[in-house]
Amino acid sequence: MTGTPARIGGNVLAGLISAVRLVRRPRPLHPHGVALTGRLSPVAGRAASGLAWLDGLDAPLDVDARFSRGGGLPAALPDVLGLALRIPGGEGSTVDVLLASTGLSPAGRLLLAPRRALSGARLTTLMPYRGSAGPVLLGVLVDQDPPLPAGTDDLGRALADRPVRLRLVHAAPRGLWHVAARIELTHDAAGPLDTATRADPVLAAPPGDTTYPWTRRLRSPGYRVARAGRPVASRHAAHDPDA
Repeated sequence: MTGTPARIGGNVLAGLISAVRLVRRPRPLHPHGVALTGRLSPVAGRAASGLAWLDGLDAPLDVDARFSRGGGLPAALPDVLGLALRIPGGEGSTVDVLLASTGLSPAGRLLLAPRRALSGARLTTLMPYRGSAGPVLLGVLVDQDPPLPAGTDDLGRALADRPVRLRLVHAAPRGLWHVAARIELTHDAAGPLDTATRADPVLAAPPGDTTYPWTRRLRSPGYRVARAGRPVASRHAAHDPDA
């Protein structure tokens, strides 16, 4: 998808999000979540991803995250799960990586896959980053253990007692997955369950020429509507390149 089709698709998505926002504020999508903090530890000797900001990680980093259910459906029902990771990007910047529950096969990694709980979930960015050798997808593999509840309230309590472990992986759109880092996330029981902080993969994209114009055209209108003037709390965010 390039040029005009991507822009048209972006405007259609923005229209749908605007309609949802009329009845669901302040977050039209992923309305309820769990605020998380944790540690990202790069894997030694890992395969290069072609993303300079990711390949350059050489020491553990503190990260922030938010788990959410995309449609806000009851916990008893499957939903598209979301995970927003905020990773330090160097020189005081931060990078927002947004992932949704999908499959892992070459076709499945590009298709949303509703599920109930976070345990054992596979999530990807769906849209690729621009790597030095071509497009790169990022993904997260969530450990099966411990079994985690589906509801956000119960999940917050569970993750206040024990961390969830994940692997951050990368692949070409039809290539094998490679582990880049291991992540542990917990919830602070002394703080609020959710966070008002907005994650935005357009405004807080990795530094440099790391995204494709068509992905920005497809994403920017919808995220602009979802933000509705609310700032993105990222030290990297400066302006919307497609505004």
